[in-house]
Amino acid sequence: MKKLVTELLVTALTFPVSSIVLASEHLDVYPPSWWTGMQHNSVQLMVYGKDIGLSTASSQSLDITGSHRLDSDNYLFVDINIEHAEPGDYTITFTHKDKTISTLRYTLNARQSGSAQRTGFSQKDTIYLITPDRFANGDPSNDTVKGYTDLPAPNEPGGRHGGDIKGIIDHLDYIEQMGFTQIWTMPMRENAMDSYSYHGYAM
Repeated sequence: MKKLVTELLVTALTFPVSSIVLASEHLDVYPPSWWTGMQHNSVQLMVYGKDIGLSTASSQSLDITGSHRLDSDNYLFVDINIEHAEPGDYTITFTHKDKTISTLRYTLNARQSGSAQRTGFSQKDTIYLITPDRFANGDPSNDTVKGYTDLPAPNEPGGRHGGDIKGIIDHLDYIEQMGFTQIWTMPMRENAMDSYSYHGYAM
């Protein structure tokens, strides 16, 4: 038994680091898919998997132009060129020391007709952030809520002022006149805290 333990210890101490097997059975990739016919032909994929950063990415049918590693061995960024790619599924192979450790199927979708002409966000879109309790009190009857210990206290720094959804509705013209095209409110759900919950994030 003593001889067996000694042999196992010697084997462990002399086991070459280069022969460590990379275990990348499951890979996550972001973005999970992409489209052909886009304005920009280069796409960078972030691949996540155990020790995947130690590998090299290649593909027989997809134009891989480079890859980048991070401090973590569990990430690999892969650059692909889709200028001449057709919609479909492509296989990316990851190898380490001439051995395949994992494969990934990546999908390039066909863009819908008229996608290039679709208008997205621009400088014309301006969002107004609202803290409802501090904006406008449109309905004083709901200032005191049954079961709430955090009662209206407009003279206290963290006290409730009574602003509500009705106050926002009543002042939509004011928001529009300022040039805003959208509103973004802080959470408007129950915030039954003992104090200082006017902002909505206490939930």
